[in-house]
Amino acid sequence: MQKIFKHKIFGQQALSCGLVLLMMLSTTSVLANNNAKAKPKGVAVDVATAKLQEVAPATWLSGDLISLVDSRIATEVAGHLLNIAEVGQRVKKGDVLATLNDRLLRLRLRDNLTTVERLKAHLSYLSRQITREKKLAEQNSTSQSELDRLEMERDMSRQDLAAAEIQVERTRYLVEQSRIVAPFDGVVVERLAQLGEYLSEGQALLRFVNVDEKEITLRAPIHLYDNLTLGARVQLQPAQAEAMSAPKLGVIERVIPVGNTRSRMLEVRIKPDSPDWVIGEAVKVQLPSGAAENQVTVPRDALVLRQNQIFVYTVDAEGKALRVPVNLGTSTDDYIVVKGNISDGDTVIVRGAERVRPGQLVRPLL
Repeated sequence: MQKIFKHKIFGQQALSCGLVLLMMLSTTSVLANNNAKAKPKGVAVDVATAKLQEVAPATWLSGDLISLVDSRIATEVAGHLLNIAEVGQRVKKGDVLATLNDRLLRLRLRDNLTTVERLKAHLSYLSRQITREKKLAEQNSTSQSELDRLEMERDMSRQDLAAAEIQVERTRYLVEQSRIVAPFDGVVVERLAQLGEYLSEGQALLRFVNVDEKEITLRAPIHLYDNLTLGARVQLQPAQAEAMSAPKLGVIERVIPVGNTRSRMLEVRIKPDSPDWVIGEAVKVQLPSGAAENQVTVPRDALVLRQNQIFVYTVDAEGKALRVPVNLGTSTDDYIVVKGNISDGDTVIVRGAERVRPGQLVRPLL
């Protein structure tokens, strides 16, 4: 009986444990289902709205990127070239670009200084002589004409001394100019003289270019003049870039209101926003060509470039992403005109598009 009683107790305990385990599994399953239902579906993305804006039509024109400071540095003195900066070397303003042999100039300076000292001594002698003659004149022991002659000679000596001091300054200046220094920060682009050459006054040494101060210069038809506003932002592209590549931006810096009577073109200067342009590069610039009109625009961040195609992801009523190929138009601030199957008020993805596939469910973030 005691053994049977123990078996019953054990059976009841096992049954209780089983019921508890079953209840735990059931609870876990319910929680998992609730969590699955609570978890939001779709890829998280940031969205914006396509909108109509008044944007002027535009035309692409070719231009060139130039430096605002592109100089040929010449020497003011003659002499043998002892040192010159290398091509491609960056040089700060005030640093030495080239050095000429200044030995003859220093000898000339010593000669000038000797002349100054001689004239000073002569002038001192004349001053003392005039003082003596004045004392003798008071005693009627000398003629007035002799005093006048000495004073005239003194005045001429003063002028000679002034001229000699000017010559000293001039020679010192030429000695300083035997060290040609950079007038601005820049890069040596071309050497026009070689070490050991004898250079004459005014001979060009090198081409020196400021590569940080850049502008785009282009010729535009005169009839576009009324559409060009200083400070207006325009799109830029390298000349070799494909039409579908995302453009960079620049600002209309100057418009020269004088056209060529033959070509009927005037010059426009554009300041690029990006420092990545290379001086001498060919550039395409989009300039406004007419009156503004309503066009569909999207934020620039909505543009996606893949496999040589530009497209935008829109979000339909079911929350699915649709890929819409577009052609780009004129830009306005942070928006750009797009031509494609996009309408005013459409929702477009501006961040997170790299994780989205066409037809995929997306979850806009607030």
